[in-house]
Amino acid sequence: MSATGEPTTADSSALERIPATTTELEEARERLWTIMAATPDLVCFSDSQGRILYMNAAGRRMLGLSAEEDVTQLFGPDIQARWAAALVIREGLPTALREGVWRGNS
Repeated sequence: MSATGEPTTADSSALERIPATTTELEEARERLWTIMAATPDLVCFSDSQGRILYMNAAGRRMLGLSAEEDVTQLFGPDIQARWAAALVIREGLPTALREGVWRGNS
């Protein structure tokens, strides 16, 4: 915004990149899921207690899990090296709680 409160060109172009309709949001979400499913890296989400909520196919292969196995019975520390679990607890969780996201290699 300018000093007068009017939107600037940068503000307008950023707003144009935000999906405006439900269809656009659904398409963006589908692209994200497609990328996470296709990446050769382990991608998983967990709740604040460390319980795994989602794990992509590459992660399941790395851990020897079938597509049908219930990953919600796993906890992050169960699938990580001790140093990695400590990093997530020491840095990842506090950062995610404070900033809404944490990016790290663990």
